[in-house]
Amino acid sequence: MTQLISFYFEADHKRLDALYNQFIAQQGTRQASAYFHAFRQGLEQHIRWEESVLFPFFEQKTGMNQGPTRVMTIEHQEIVALNSQISEQLEHQQPIAPLLHRLESLLSEHNDKEEQVLYPMLDQRSSEEEKAALFLQITQL
Repeated sequence: MTQLISFYFEADHKRLDALYNQFIAQQGTRQASAYFHAFRQGLEQHIRWEESVLFPFFEQKTGMNQGPTRVMTIEHQEIVALNSQISEQLEHQQPIAPLLHRLESLLSEHNDKEEQVLYPMLDQRSSEEEKAALFLQITQL
């Protein structure tokens, strides 16, 4: 079976990382906020895909309703809150370094769990038809 879920979601992580890295590289310029906005918008869409489609599919396939997806949903809430705080701080030109450090740490750990456990498990347990149906659902969000 192909690793379609891993490939798709890991590629999106890389896309988001590229936007974030440009935000960091552009600190102090007008472009920085545009990169952060694109990163934040993309990350929130990625979270919607996971919480609306991927996590329920994982729970159905594994029978684990309160395990990994519950932890990841809590982490998503923290990520969204941090992004909101960073946006507010940027708007008011206040220091963001501690918030960025926490976001980077949280995202690193979070993405590792998804890429090492969740996505591969779904790739192994899903048929090609199920994967295609999952991607169809994602395109409709």
